[in-house]
Amino acid sequence: MPNLFINRLTNTIAVQRKVMVHAASRLLNLQVINEYPKSGGTWIGLLVSDALGIPFPQNQHPPLRRCLMHGHYLRTTGIHRPIVVWRDGRDVMTSLYHHCYFKFENDPRNHFQVDLYRQNFPFEDYDDVRSNLPGFIKQQFSEPLTPAFTWTDFVNTWFDFEGRVDVFYEEFRRDTVGSLSRALVTLSPPEPVPNQLILEQIVEARSFKRAKAAEIASNGGHSFLRKGAIEGWRQEFSDEAHNVFESYAADALTKLGYPLSTR
Repeated sequence: MPNLFINRLTNTIAVQRKVMVHAASRLLNLQVINEYPKSGGTWIGLLVSDALGIPFPQNQHPPLRRCLMHGHYLRTTGIHRPIVVWRDGRDVMTSLYHHCYFKFENDPRNHFQVDLYRQNFPFEDYDDVRSNLPGFIKQQFSEPLTPAFTWTDFVNTWFDFEGRVDVFYEEFRRDTVGSLSRALVTLSPPEPVPNQLILEQIVEARSFKRAKAAEIASNGGHSFLRKGAIEGWRQEFSDEAHNVFESYAADALTKLGYPLSTR
């Protein structure tokens, strides 16, 4: 019952946020950060929020003024000058599997999602990630639950959207300060862009290692940030997983500039 209440509350907040994003993005000068789930948007959102000095309300009712709005939006209507976060779809699938099948101790919203997936798409041994990934990938592209659209839907919709600012998770992990600086200059926000020293301080405070440690400390020893690895899928994908993923998403992968799998 508590999980159901939390889910209903979360859905109510999500509706308000969608209305603001699609109907008042330009009016309120919202800074939207859009991603397919598990692409690194929350971490990048925290960096942008700190750099611009604007609020970043997460899983709560947002203020009716300029703030950073992060979400997983397929519909483009009304969204003004969004930052779109891209990540290799194979790493997305690997991270999403863990998010959908393993409960985060102090996050009831995740519990609802795990219960949903385990009920509708169960596996015999959830710890056998390598064996389960082919079936999970097929499900995500043929019967997506949350979100109710596929990674390729997201890529094909937003790749052709004019006025977006592209950022790549892998570039942020390799050169966070440089990637953040370039994104802010491209964005050309009303706030002044911080200098190099301030950006370095922001990045240090929001480093992946620090963010993961803080999350572990506040969530019973668990973290959904996991490794955040670049090409971590290579340790998880079997040949079958490679084949299934590329049968659905090879074109989208190459459209974003990622190489196809090499065995």
